[in-house]
Amino acid sequence: MNERACQAASLLERLAPPFARAVFPGLELPGARDEDLVCRQIGRRCQGRILISCRCPRGRPAVILTLPLEGEGGSAPPLLWLTCPHAAARVGTLESTGESKRIAARLKSDQAASVLFAQDEERFSVLQESLARLVSGELAGRVRKKGAAGGRVGAVKCLHAHLAYRLSACPESFLSPPGERVGGDRGPAIIGRWCQELLAREDGNWCERPPAACVT
Repeated sequence: MNERACQAASLLERLAPPFARAVFPGLELPGARDEDLVCRQIGRRCQGRILISCRCPRGRPAVILTLPLEGEGGSAPPLLWLTCPHAAARVGTLESTGESKRIAARLKSDQAASVLFAQDEERFSVLQESLARLVSGELAGRVRKKGAAGGRVGAVKCLHAHLAYRLSACPESFLSPPGERVGGDRGPAIIGRWCQELLAREDGNWCERPPAACVT
């Protein structure tokens, strides 16, 4: 391994300790063009330092993990952000047609799924607080007991966040054949998995359908 690669590996180890990479195995440092591309995807500059947690089939950033900087103040940025414009638009369509409410009702009627969701939320909450504590205790306090959707643990409201969680926990699921259940019913981030299944039923491998999965 050359000196530059060693430095990159050391930086990734510092920014994303083993406990983070155990939950999000695809974490990597952004490449030379990635940060500019992400800024264009989301329409503004990122808050804090970012890592790529999932790439789309074209190799472009699809989900980022944001590491907030000490002293920024205000609200902490979302830990995970679904940056792929096409994926974000498709999930927005799910939300606008009432899918969040249907998912919440499904959780109430399915005890096993509800237990899995609670485990997902606890795992996310602990990870987010642990990463924040590396910056400061004050920041850890601000994100304590927040779930994947950014609010209280157990909130369903933001399907974008739940899909970002799923893709970060199972980055290979972006590359799976249409409709295939990566990880099966035991896979993490159950709400994100349900979103994937809904999108796959609509038109197959949705992240590769036109318009382009990412800005060019």
